[in-house]
Amino acid sequence: MAFIAPHPLLEGNTVYVLGAGASSEYEIPCGDRLADMVSSWVAGFDRNRPEVHALRHVPQPTLDKIRIFARAIRGIGNADLFLAQNPDLREAGRLCLARTIAQHENPDRLSGGWYRQLFRSMLPDDVASARPLDLVKSAVAFITFNYDRSLEQALYEHTRAFFRRSPQEECVKALASIPIIHVHGQLGRLPWQMDSESLDGIPVRDYSPSLGLEDFLAGSPIKITEETEPASREYEIAHHLLLKAKQIHFLGFGFHPANLLRLRFGAGMSRVPISGTHQGLGHSRRQELEKSGGEFGIPISLGTYPETVADYFHHVIGG
Repeated sequence: MAFIAPHPLLEGNTVYVLGAGASSEYEIPCGDRLADMVSSWVAGFDRNRPEVHALRHVPQPTLDKIRIFARAIRGIGNADLFLAQNPDLREAGRLCLARTIAQHENPDRLSGGWYRQLFRSMLPDDVASARPLDLVKSAVAFITFNYDRSLEQALYEHTRAFFRRSPQEECVKALASIPIIHVHGQLGRLPWQMDSESLDGIPVRDYSPSLGLEDFLAGSPIKITEETEPASREYEIAHHLLLKAKQIHFLGFGFHPANLLRLRFGAGMSRVPISGTHQGLGHSRRQELEKSGGEFGIPISLGTYPETVADYFHHVIGG
């Protein structure tokens, strides 16, 4: 099937809406794989002394609920759906999800893939005289439904490597000016985000396969869909970005009705190019999204584009 090329990337504000498939290239688990990992971890942590030590701050009632959640989630697969129906297990479920996803935040996996293509696409034409703040001129923004921080850490590492003669402060300032909105929270703020006012109150942790669960017991910085207010500050910013967009790309997005409905920013208010990947999406759902946009309210082009994020970025956006 042939591609229909969209408008050039830098024509105006470009908004990327990221789902779990956008991080899967970097081995961040999701769906059934995530559920199986949670179950396997809980099944074995009583025999694993380091895990027992790591869980020493977790109250026994919460540990009991972790076991219940882990047994149930193996047969269901979708943590959001299960926790929506079982609010008494949400704290335990969030701890399981946080720990399992954090275990796969590996900086050694971030050097390639579509994040590298993305960084290249953000560079100005005159790269010889470019400075880190020139990245902001690419006018990109990100709305992500993912808890992991692979996107921002990859951009940070690429920026530091490319602009190696620029001070770290200049690189951090540039990246802080690029909107990356985690609508359902994130697994802590990265050390280079220490001074970010928008992330105040979120525990600081490295991008590494470790997580101090005690930091998340008082108040988890991640939420399932059911717990997130549609009128939250994050969704308010997301709507503003979508209203200003000249292009919208859905990457690795599952098009869950609840998530699309929360993103809806006014049917008929925009006719900008909207397209995305469609891996694993059924034919009837694709037709619905292309015809009306479903719960989003604006048609989303899917059929003529590649299924995977890496292929979509390579063939449709470039970089």
